[in-house]
Order: sequence, then C-alpha cells, then structure tokens
Amino acid sequence: MSEVTLSQHARRGWAPFAALAAVALFVTGCGDTGPERVQVFPAECKVIWNGQPVAGALVVLHPSAGNPISARAQTEKDGTFKLSTYDTGDGVPPGDYTVTVEWRKLIQKDGEYKPGPNVLPNKFSQPTTSTLKVRIAEGTNVLDPIKLTR
Repeated sequence: MSEVTLSQHARRGWAPFAALAAVALFVTGCGDTGPERVQVFPAECKVIWNGQPVAGALVVLHPSAGNPISARAQTEKDGTFKLSTYDTGDGVPPGDYTVTVEWRKLIQKDGEYKPGPNVLPNKFSQPTTSTLKVRIAEGTNVLDPIKLTR
C-alpha cells in the first residue's frame, strides 16, 4: 500500500469513532435535563365566535393554582383543537385553568403575510381579564365549546 492509501484508510477508520464521541459528548454534556415532566391527559375543544368556528386562533390554558405548567393549541379550520404541553397534542396536566384566546388573521404587508391585530375582544387575551375557565381531569377530556361573544 502506498502512504497516501494508508493515510486514507486511517482517516476512514477513525471517522465512526469521532462521530460517536461527538454524539456522546453532546448528550452527556448538556447537563441540564430541564424540569421533570408531569403526567398529561388528552384534551380537545372548539372555539366559536359569533356562532362561527374560528380557524387559526391561539388558545392557551393558564393554571389557576399549584401547577406552573400551561398548555396551548392552535385551532383548525373547523375551530377544533387538541391541547399540547410538551409535544403536539399530548394533553394537559389535571387542574383548573383560565383560558385565553387570540385570533390574529393574516394580513399582507410589503409582499409578506404577517399576523394582524387581534380580532377578538381583548378581555379574552389576558389571563387576568378572561372569564373563560376549564377543568382538566385525569383521562380523556372533551370540553364544551368555547363560545365567544362581544
């Protein structure tokens, strides 16, 4: 074998070990694994504004007491949504929550689409002013529709 070929084999031989070492350092080097996950339960609902389903609204559940974890979802075309805490549609920890809803329709500005102003009354966008309340229980939760009016 020529010296060049031997060098090429040596580099190829170390490549898998180098990649494995890099992955091991990344995984163990992170140190902070984040807060411990609590158990969540599936929860789904629907948002209705003046009798019509709301598509593309942001729904957030703010815990009322004891639990610092909130959940969120974006409504589908028919106004339905499945709440997420850690992963998409995974659910919500049990407890009492205040619900906020914002619906910012897309507007075109300078050739780009951007969220416009909130279409819904501002009282629904803040946990301190929202009158929307839900309770999440252990098991599957199919909540009553959230019916918004002025």
